[in-house]
Amino acid sequence: MPKALRPNEQLVVHLGPGIVHDLLTGAVFVATLIYPDFADEDRRHELILELAGHCVRMARTTDPTGVDHAIAQWHQINWDPIIARSMKRRPALGHMETRLRHRMAAGRAGIARTYEGIFNSCPVLPPGMTSTSLNQICQMIRSDVHIDDPNNIESLVWRPSLKALHLCMACLIVATEVDPDARSMGFDIQDAAFIHRIVLMAQSLENIVHEHPGVAMTRDRMTLVRWVG
Repeated sequence: MPKALRPNEQLVVHLGPGIVHDLLTGAVFVATLIYPDFADEDRRHELILELAGHCVRMARTTDPTGVDHAIAQWHQINWDPIIARSMKRRPALGHMETRLRHRMAAGRAGIARTYEGIFNSCPVLPPGMTSTSLNQICQMIRSDVHIDDPNNIESLVWRPSLKALHLCMACLIVATEVDPDARSMGFDIQDAAFIHRIVLMAQSLENIVHEHPGVAMTRDRMTLVRWVG
């Protein structure tokens, strides 16, 4: 699977038609979003295989010839474990859905925290909110993560998402361009064009996250995704 890891333990993932087939792009991106830490390479790789197998299984129902063509052309990819996973009735995703829900909630919190930098205007606060302090933002996303204590939200949702915060924010911003009421990343994992839009949006958010004093995440600690081709 495509990856490039720097010695300082920053994770940098390259996607795009110059790196990986469209069929697998969403699998790599989502696995990176779920496991954005350098040290989680094994779990990230395992999730990539499960999601890639799911994508292959779904694609075979609509375009089996296209799948065979991808396997024949992209010989640099080790397809054997992916094909093996594709034979399963459903992927073993573990806690992926919970983690994904947490990432999207963190993205919503990040947008609220950095709203002025993104949209060049003051945010309209929901009823009951008087500021964009971290405590109040954590209270705002309680219903998203089914956790009542804001302190637990900070430790279980906000902090683990910081490395990928710009990616989480980009997912929601691009999703709301399609559906203004979107509160989650609901899209076809095989939609490489959608992933491309998210990656470009995330790059534009890197400076905003990096420079915001309320986030405290420098660029050299962010998980970066780059599009090639």
